[in-house]
Amino acid sequence: LGLPSWVALRRGARVVATDLRDAERLCALATAAALNCPEGGEAQVRPHCWGEDCSDLTSKYGGFDLILLCDCLYITDLHDALLSSIKACLAPGGIVLAAFAQHHEHNEEVVFNFFALAEQRGLTVEPLEEKQMPVRAINMPDK
Repeated sequence: LGLPSWVALRRGARVVATDLRDAERLCALATAAALNCPEGGEAQVRPHCWGEDCSDLTSKYGGFDLILLCDCLYITDLHDALLSSIKACLAPGGIVLAAFAQHHEHNEEVVFNFFALAEQRGLTVEPLEEKQMPVRAINMPDK
């Protein structure tokens, strides 16, 4: 849980990692933060539901230079709320990187619409190299 955050932390970034207000998820995230925090590193774990006020997330460091989105675009009903949180947390000139998998129960067009919504919200979208990894579970069809 939170792997991209811990890689950034180990590379010297100050990290604020978020997840839903679920005690088990937050405990797992905090444990991973403690296990991966180098001496002198700074990591915070905060509960956050997309679309909520972000002042608790930005209170210590201000807006973020980098926001990492990891496998959260499949929750298509929450794209607007996610973009609200991004806009509230992103520092001027900051960037957002999104890594995600296509979950087979969702329409790809709806998932990729996240990027059109981001542009409508004033964010610049630049596609990077895209690669659909092969399915490794026997109960999922190949893409």
